[in-house]
Amino acid sequence: MKNKILKLVNSPEFQALKSYCSEKTMIESNESCHSAFVAWLLNPKSEHGLGDAPLELFLRLAATRSWGEATFGVDGFDGAFYNRVLAGNYNVELLEDIEVEKDGIDIWTVLDLSYEEDDKVDRRIIPVVIENKISGNEGKGLTERYLNAVTSYPMVDGVVLMPMGILLTEEPTQPSCNQFDNITYQEMLTYVVEPFVSNKGLQHLVDDNREVFDTAFSVLYRPSVVEQIIGKDSKVLDTTDKEASLLRMLWDANEAVFEAAIYHLYKEQHQEALDKLFKSSNRGAGKYIVSHKGRAIFPGKRLSKAMTACAIFKAYLEEYPATTLAELQKAFPCEELSDCYYDRYYSDLFYESNPDNIDCSGEQVLPYTAGKNIGSEALAKLDFYLDEEQLLPIENGTKKAMCVKIWRKGDFDKLINHVFAKGYDAFITVEEC
Repeated sequence: MKNKILKLVNSPEFQALKSYCSEKTMIESNESCHSAFVAWLLNPKSEHGLGDAPLELFLRLAATRSWGEATFGVDGFDGAFYNRVLAGNYNVELLEDIEVEKDGIDIWTVLDLSYEEDDKVDRRIIPVVIENKISGNEGKGLTERYLNAVTSYPMVDGVVLMPMGILLTEEPTQPSCNQFDNITYQEMLTYVVEPFVSNKGLQHLVDDNREVFDTAFSVLYRPSVVEQIIGKDSKVLDTTDKEASLLRMLWDANEAVFEAAIYHLYKEQHQEALDKLFKSSNRGAGKYIVSHKGRAIFPGKRLSKAMTACAIFKAYLEEYPATTLAELQKAFPCEELSDCYYDRYYSDLFYESNPDNIDCSGEQVLPYTAGKNIGSEALAKLDFYLDEEQLLPIENGTKKAMCVKIWRKGDFDKLINHVFAKGYDAFITVEEC
């Protein structure tokens, strides 16, 4: 699935580099010219006007190497950054400009990666060395020497440093330093350059990645809706819980692209149903403040859609503190509010928190799923808020419930409409800011 997602997110969508790259090739006969081109392409400040998109494609490619698995994965970012780098759902800034031939290093920069979740910001600082070898071998101990440049970089604001070394070559090779990894010129062409120079358009994007689009659609919407739109014979790939969570994140970060793809595939037979499913909304990626009778639930914070939903539930419980879990589930029924979860993963938006049920990796285990035999117990961290301030006090605070944390635009709109339809707006206020 990881490789299919990589193929999808690097499919041809941009045309801006076509005129430039039609006159230049990725593999220049002069190594200095080639390094200058790579640095120019990756630099968000370059005149190509593409911003940080090429740099994000490069980081996504690097994340698929063994270096990326270790650094963006379990050992480095406990999976959170790894998924976000694959999905493109993070921010990247240059702490140092991308430079060529700095102190003998072909390409050098320092990146600041960050993302916001649950109104908290997580950051990593990544010193980057790219050694460019058009012909010949690496040279004895070259990457070992360059490793010193990245590992000796001073810590910034106490943020964890994750050095990154890339050996760029014509043929696959193994760098002498095991903290470097190899990317070939052909891979750079395929995954970083070609997405900006191809002119095949949406048709190629959809046809070449139909399995991923159908699978993502199937993990976000109810089985009955999916079967109605794409039919029984469409190839929907089997996914693990982690892959499904990644696909939901990818859709959320690129909603317009995914909706356009599904429209393109199925609008001839199901345009009315798709119009209803993907109806336009004034609520986008804005921030919100939720109050109970004029008092903010999370004072001083502007909330994401998901945290807004959590705050709405908390506001409801401030009005009715004796509410039981069953009563809360009835007040906000998953069947009416969440096409993302209902009948696919969970039957309800809320379950009782059980921190005593911990597996060998230290994660809270869920003994329940809905409509899906995953073959193993589900982990609460994938879909539920677990921090103390996000847990919901039920039965006058004697118990805690956890609520789901994925709220697509359409489901979020249904939740807001539900607040008004049930009269909860008499004591709950949701303000967009």
